[in-house]
Amino acid sequence: MTHILGTVSDAMSSPVITVPPDRSLADAADRLLDEGVGSAVVTTERLEGIVTKTDLLAGHTVCETPTGEPVSRVMSSPVVTVQPDQPLSAAARRLDENGIKHLVVVEEGVEGVLTTTDILNQLAPTTTKLVDQVTAGVDGAGD
Repeated sequence: MTHILGTVSDAMSSPVITVPPDRSLADAADRLLDEGVGSAVVTTERLEGIVTKTDLLAGHTVCETPTGEPVSRVMSSPVVTVQPDQPLSAAARRLDENGIKHLVVVEEGVEGVLTTTDILNQLAPTTTKLVDQVTAGVDGAGD
């Protein structure tokens, strides 16, 4: 089925950056910076959680020795997930309903991460076209 705004797989970031739950906050922060991403999926043999830049910053305020603390201390768990074939509109609703900015995309395993920014980037060309069409209609209305 074709979705007017696209599917999760059209907008998600992949491959996924992963870290184990015992990885230190400092090491996780270095990994995010090195990879230029805003989150890492926390895994063992299974999906454990997700740690974001915001979580890492919060770790510096809630942990006595933040750099050595494990990411499991600040990660979000349980993880809110979405399937890659879901419409972006459904994913956006899921983000909003849960008050979060990251969804982990799963099918047979972890496939990617979808963020609010990914959705906005996917919608930008469509939004621009709509604005152009409305503007053209308004400009040509008096002709």
